[in-house]
Amino acid sequence: MVRRLTYDRAGNIIQKETQIEHNTHHENFSYDELYQLTEEKGSFTNNYKYDAFNNRLQKNDELYEINELNQIESKGDHTSYKYDLDGNLIQIEHNTHHENFSYDELYQLTEEKGSFTNNYKYDAFNNRLQKNDELYEINELNQIESKGDNSSYKYDLDGNLTYQAKGNDTCTYTYDALGRLTSYKCNGIEASYSYDPFNRKLSKTVKDSNGNIDYEKYLYCFDN
Repeated sequence: MVRRLTYDRAGNIIQKETQIEHNTHHENFSYDELYQLTEEKGSFTNNYKYDAFNNRLQKNDELYEINELNQIESKGDHTSYKYDLDGNLIQIEHNTHHENFSYDELYQLTEEKGSFTNNYKYDAFNNRLQKNDELYEINELNQIESKGDNSSYKYDLDGNLTYQAKGNDTCTYTYDALGRLTSYKCNGIEASYSYDPFNRKLSKTVKDSNGNIDYEKYLYCFDN
């Protein structure tokens, strides 16, 4: 597979070209003078409109109703939204289905209630300590070390996640001196990455559990 991206002078992607064997697929993107996406065209077409405050007002035939605080109150798919005085989302209504949300005095989500119910608790440093009956163990660096679903985590001295496990599933991660992900191994899948001096990804190699290898190479060019 070969993928080519073309950009305008503002850095917006204006074309994606994907070539798989002898088949080539194009996606084109248009923007207004404020660099807001106005059209996507490929195997599908989406058109967008915005108000003077950059809020999206329309996607194709779907209309958005925006309040004076620039919050979405309703969409054309029969979805409506309600907020508290602090701007927190407190209700989503879709047709006859409702989801409600509650927060503490620090605006941390404490309850979700709809077709399901989730309850949350936090420590004094705003770390989540509990979701329903699932407990979280937090270290002195405010990193999750374990959860009640038998998940565990390890980190390097720079705070990068190096290991996570849940049951018999394990994943390990390595990084270079700049903190960039260079490889990971996860449930039989191995991947490695390389970068150029500008921190741009140069290559990605993935080997699946059957030994099949997928290699991606990234090329960049500059405008004159």
